[in-house]
Amino acid sequence: MPLVIDAIHNHSGQLATLVAATNILKNLVAAKNYRGEDGQVEQLIKTTRMVMKQYISEVSIMKDGLQIFHTLLAATESAKPIIETGALDVLVDALREYPAGKEGGISAHMQAGAMEILGIFSFVESSLGTSFEDFMDLVETGMRGFRSKMSLQVNGAKILRYCVLQGGNIEVFLTKSRHEEQNKWGAWDWYDHAGTLTSALRTWVKEVNVQQDVSFLFRVLSEKPGVVDMFVQCELVAPLLSSLKAHPKDVQVTENILAVIANILSGPELAHELVAEGLPPVMFRALEEHSDQPTSIMIIFVIFQRLVAHEPANKKILLESSAAQIIQNIVNAYPNEPAVQEQGMRAIQLLFEGI
Repeated sequence: MPLVIDAIHNHSGQLATLVAATNILKNLVAAKNYRGEDGQVEQLIKTTRMVMKQYISEVSIMKDGLQIFHTLLAATESAKPIIETGALDVLVDALREYPAGKEGGISAHMQAGAMEILGIFSFVESSLGTSFEDFMDLVETGMRGFRSKMSLQVNGAKILRYCVLQGGNIEVFLTKSRHEEQNKWGAWDWYDHAGTLTSALRTWVKEVNVQQDVSFLFRVLSEKPGVVDMFVQCELVAPLLSSLKAHPKDVQVTENILAVIANILSGPELAHELVAEGLPPVMFRALEEHSDQPTSIMIIFVIFQRLVAHEPANKKILLESSAAQIIQNIVNAYPNEPAVQEQGMRAIQLLFEGI
């Protein structure tokens, strides 16, 4: 292996040599008896990154380089910190260089392979070679281009959630794109970025990891002012409720989506649609499944209050479903939780007000 690495450094301008050498390195690290000495692993990673950076548009080098990283991560623990601090930027470059639609039919492989590696790491922004916002845009673009590729959706959603938790600006998903035709709401500018998240929520409804991560992103988005228009145009009510129904026992999915619903009910725009799509029984199921989760319970009580406040006719629907008794039972179960007591009694008061 040292001879191959030396050949790369001594012939860095000779493409044919670099193609052959990178392929040889890929095969060497894939050998069953390869263990990787620490010093050699670092040199190998740095050399592979150098060649990928230099010939980012050379498909064979990029494919072999990704495979080298994959194999090293599986074969030796020493590879992870070296890649994390010194090679993630070339994976970001791969996302940029191989978007959906690029000739050669290799983009899906590149996007999925790069995101699979990136999804392993708890990286800092400086290791990416770009800003979190630009990186998030690249990841979202890859997810949009290959919506039917499950691994890419799983890793992409995981990466986006991580970036937001690290300070990445969630409002990149509120950016609109100009189209040549109006949508059904008469808008020329569409929420394409948020539409990618909507597609993941709708398409991969049985994949709990996707649902956890995407519902988290929508929860953060729902806290932004003036965001209801996006939820309307992306037609998110049905996918949100479908996710709740598909994962009734999952604490993350339940709390995230209930929080989204409570936030978008700060105005009346979606109140009727939520009830029409079957929100009340879904909420009652959530109360049963998560009676040990005070946060989810309080969110549900807020939803009750807002449904009634926006449409008084909802009182009848909720009362016919024994909402008052259900709420009272929950309140009784939390005598030492003032917030639960307060929100619960306020919900009951609203239900019976004017009756």
